[in-house]
Amino acid sequence: MGDLHLDVNDGTWNNDVMAVLSGQQEQTSETAAFSFREVDLSAYTGDIGFRFRYDGVTSYAGDVCLDDIEITGELKNAAPNTPTLSKLFDNERTADNTPAFQFKATDPDSDDLEYQIEIDDDYNFGSINITANSETPDPGFVNTENGGDTHPFTHDQVIQYTVQGGSELSNGTYWWRVKAWDPSDSDSSYSSKRSFTINTAMDPSYSEWFQTTDEQFATNALNSTETTGEDSVKLGGW
Repeated sequence: MGDLHLDVNDGTWNNDVMAVLSGQQEQTSETAAFSFREVDLSAYTGDIGFRFRYDGVTSYAGDVCLDDIEITGELKNAAPNTPTLSKLFDNERTADNTPAFQFKATDPDSDDLEYQIEIDDDYNFGSINITANSETPDPGFVNTENGGDTHPFTHDQVIQYTVQGGSELSNGTYWWRVKAWDPSDSDSSYSSKRSFTINTAMDPSYSEWFQTTDEQFATNALNSTETTGEDSVKLGGW
């Protein structure tokens, strides 16, 4: 009969996810039962497609018939991708003790998303100062691209969280990170950490780049320098 292939597309084509069926199969007459094959698709997530691909032969006997194709099992939901952070920029110092943060995440299934932000003066997030999530709901979360709509949020759109009155941050250095989840409660990983510093004595009309801790220094390239373990850096050769 030639060769019968099964391919799956999960963004790119993955050919021959089923062992290629070649030559004469079990059906040896027009009254014989069809051959049965079962293929495990659990390795593929998100929107997938599949195709049967047939390499025929020139003989009149070379033909294939497919019948009773069925997809079974529980559909899996893909977790959102790790959020990306856009504001505040890393190592920013500001006079605003109720700062606004911006971020977004994409979802392979294009599901609406909820978000959680954590803010801590501990790099390891061992004593979190602020935890807020949009599902509560929390009025600090708004969609900046969709008329300020509240949760759940359209994926791949910029979301802003503003620290609310009553939770003002004291002067000092903090770290923040964000994660997302979809209606099936599939969580993304937490984003990378970013630091920022509050100094209410500085001019509120601008912000600046500022580093003061070992962890902040270590997030960037240290050319001919090293951290001291005492929240400072040492120049090479000294």
